[in-house]
Amino acid sequence: MVAEINLDYLAGFVDGEGCISLVKRKARKQGYSPEYKPVMIIANTYKELIDKLQSVFGGAIYPQRNRNPIWKARYQLCWNNYEVYKLCRLLSKKLIMKKEQAEIIVAFYDNRPEKKNYPLPANELERRQKLYERIRVLNKRGLK
Repeated sequence: MVAEINLDYLAGFVDGEGCISLVKRKARKQGYSPEYKPVMIIANTYKELIDKLQSVFGGAIYPQRNRNPIWKARYQLCWNNYEVYKLCRLLSKKLIMKKEQAEIIVAFYDNRPEKKNYPLPANELERRQKLYERIRVLNKRGLK
């Protein structure tokens, strides 16, 4: 087990085994705006490590079903909304591969209107959609 879990360790783990993204959900009610929710997820089969990371950085642990019964059990450590923002602010200077995704999450929160207006103004919806689209491009799998 790693003796010291710190931000540098978490940054390396997020870069290698993690995902930072914005999830878009359709409006729940007519007249409301779609919701954009920041998420950060890391996954691993070593439960003790996931537990240690959670004890230091919070989040929620979810066991994942395996598609193949001979595979080891795997676990996801997930953060949502403001927790993601706080972690991205701390990690953005330490990340390498996921640095731009972290900066998008920080921009998502730092530039939000102070007052919650529903539906959101068109310029705010456009800003959020652009951030969502950019992070999707960055997280796209496969050959570029």
